[in-house]
Amino acid sequence: MNLQPLKIPSGWTVEWNLLTETDPTTETIHEFTGSSLLLINSSTRLKAIDVSWRPEANLNGAYQLQVICMLPNFNKKTNTMEYSGLWETPELEFTKKTV
Repeated sequence: MNLQPLKIPSGWTVEWNLLTETDPTTETIHEFTGSSLLLINSSTRLKAIDVSWRPEANLNGAYQLQVICMLPNFNKKTNTMEYSGLWETPELEFTKKTV
């Protein structure tokens, strides 16, 4: 699996990256499953960027990019800041078929 090279600006954290340089074919469509291919977030910007393939494992699918607003919540038990995303209402959504 050859991961897609990424240039992530400082201030962003890569939660996971399964985004490959592979084009979807009958032999590689198994790489286009799971809820997200790439998820990055920024606690200072209170945003997350999610890239997925929709519909999952479908050769007629497309890449979907969503910008999600994050809500901070201080956890008193762990004394840490936690974040939850407004996944039902993305701030921005973009879909792109492969060429």
